[in-house]
Amino acid sequence: MLLRDLGTGLLRRWYFVVVGVLLTACAALLLSSVVPPTYKGTARVVLIPPASLVTPGGNPYLFLGGLDQALSVLSVRLGSGSVQEEIVKGHVGTGYVAEKDAASSGPIMLITSEGESPASSLQVLDDVLKVVPQNLVIMQDQLNVPSSSRITAMTIVRENEALVDRKSQLRAVLAAIAVGGCITVLVTGLLDRLITSRKGTKRRRRQDMGEVDQPLEDAPPMAERGGNSRSGFRIGRPVPAEHGASESPAPLPQVEQKEEFPTMASNK
Repeated sequence: MLLRDLGTGLLRRWYFVVVGVLLTACAALLLSSVVPPTYKGTARVVLIPPASLVTPGGNPYLFLGGLDQALSVLSVRLGSGSVQEEIVKGHVGTGYVAEKDAASSGPIMLITSEGESPASSLQVLDDVLKVVPQNLVIMQDQLNVPSSSRITAMTIVRENEALVDRKSQLRAVLAAIAVGGCITVLVTGLLDRLITSRKGTKRRRRQDMGEVDQPLEDAPPMAERGGNSRSGFRIGRPVPAEHGASESPAPLPQVEQKEEFPTMASNK
């Protein structure tokens, strides 16, 4: 019932809906120009097993198993606040994520950098690629790992161009449309109820003022169309007489008197 009344009110006050839609569209366009797109750069790094595990003349890629634990530890270290602060220092509005590549089964790290411009995004990506081997060395130095058993890192792919990501703009536009639509519906419904209530109040007042009954003796004669006054009444309020009626009341019919003749009884 409420939804039906709301829909009827929106149709009845369609001009308020049009104004709300226009204002919502303007807000969405404004947000799309204010919120900048995000540029992303990607690179992948693979961990290489130590030389002590590879037989002379062997292929290191055949011994990648068991390096996932080292990759997880390295990802945690690169995601720490101290390391991130050192990398993004001097690059406003930038950031990066270093995690295991879900599309690969080997010890491959996916690095994704974000920035407000393609240049800043690619610069942060290069800085992360520089600190990956350094942090891997620090991790192994803390455990006094011998050089023959140390794991190394190698960049296997690095994108030369940053990709445009408009998800932030799309979220801002959708949020503006949702908020503007809700406000338009609510405000239009409230205005419709207010206007309808005020019109109903005025209508009741006019009806109350026009339906006041007058006593029979105080009812004034009503003028007929030709300008002469008539005296037709009904109980409670004056009723106009029919057009063409006489001004004085109709005379009573006279009873014809029959002449009486004397009878024999009266003669006696």
